[in-house]
Amino acid sequence: AAKGPTYSAMLGIGPAFAADTARNSIFPTVVLIANIIPDKTAPQLLGFSIDLGNNLLLLTFTEIVNVSSLVPTQFWLQDTLNGTRSYQLPNSVVAITTNLNVVNMTIQLPELDSIQATGSIGISPSSTFLHFTTAAVLDLAGNAIIGSVVQATQVVQDRSN
Repeated sequence: AAKGPTYSAMLGIGPAFAADTARNSIFPTVVLIANIIPDKTAPQLLGFSIDLGNNLLLLTFTEIVNVSSLVPTQFWLQDTLNGTRSYQLPNSVVAITTNLNVVNMTIQLPELDSIQATGSIGISPSSTFLHFTTAAVLDLAGNAIIGSVVQATQVVQDRSN
């Protein structure tokens, strides 16, 4: 049976990498790393929160995702698990990485008004769900996210008038 591709790499280790117990630096060396196994694990969304006062949707993934692969139109905010009322995010949503596996999505004011106009989405975590498809985002190895529906972990209301 044919095996998948194997990869190899060289790793250079410098004298500042480590020292022995007498604080002697190690001798610089190059190590061959053989049989690197490519990442085949799909990322998953661990949770999300929405801050309506600051126009933010905060997504936390199981691993680092490629923010440039994020497709906002593949995300829907909805009021129930099955989506009695839903709002598809537009392309005008801007994504910024705030941490290695956390992505901030900025929701523009007209879209925020539309979400709040549903009268049910964003009232509480029990009425705020995020539905997304496998086309929503990729990890750094190009693996697509597992599409799902996730309930909000936190909802911050817009207190401005």
